[in-house]
Amino acid sequence: MLKKYGMVVLILFAFVAFSPVYAAGISKLIDNFENNTDLMNPEWWVFDRVTRTVVKNPVMRPGDPTAKSCGKYSLNIRGKANNWYCGGIGTYVGTDASSFTGLELSIFGNGTGNGKLKIELYDDDKGSWETKYDKDWMPLKDDIWAFEQNVDWRGWKRVYLPFSGFVLTNPKKGDGKMNFDQVNGSGGLLQIQMIALASSADGEVNLNIDNAALVVKEEDQE
Repeated sequence: MLKKYGMVVLILFAFVAFSPVYAAGISKLIDNFENNTDLMNPEWWVFDRVTRTVVKNPVMRPGDPTAKSCGKYSLNIRGKANNWYCGGIGTYVGTDASSFTGLELSIFGNGTGNGKLKIELYDDDKGSWETKYDKDWMPLKDDIWAFEQNVDWRGWKRVYLPFSGFVLTNPKKGDGKMNFDQVNGSGGLLQIQMIALASSADGEVNLNIDNAALVVKEEDQE
């Protein structure tokens, strides 16, 4: 009998530990780049004046838990600005993110003057599970929600971007509501883009990202 119950407990533990959404912090990993060195699973696209490459992480400082959590690899984003703007990267998500309170990721900065990341979240307002664009690469019918994160430190830092801090940047395209659920045929949170902005008009951006995940922070729950 003990063996039977022991097996049940083991199975339950395995389900919780390896489920995409699990109780320890409640999160859903988007990518940690440990097994995605070719950036194809999930695929990360790139646009304009940036490059994106999976690289080996810098030597870890002793006692740095964020660096330790980043493992061996992270995604390097590098580019030179034209009028502050460098370009960016993105990935398709297509998930129900309504049970999460925000996005978390680890960022490796190279000190002051390194610029910022503009993180964009696209929701699905037309139920097509894909984003269709106009000639200026703006969604025809979906909302874009954006958050700007300054990267003015050196080394690894874990940052939390609450959904409540994102603002609508393309009014009158979608319905103007943050629809990250998958009801009535919606694809929910369709995609994430990260745009690199320099700290000067012709400056450069050079930073790494890792452990991107949708998370729940208890302090944001009512």
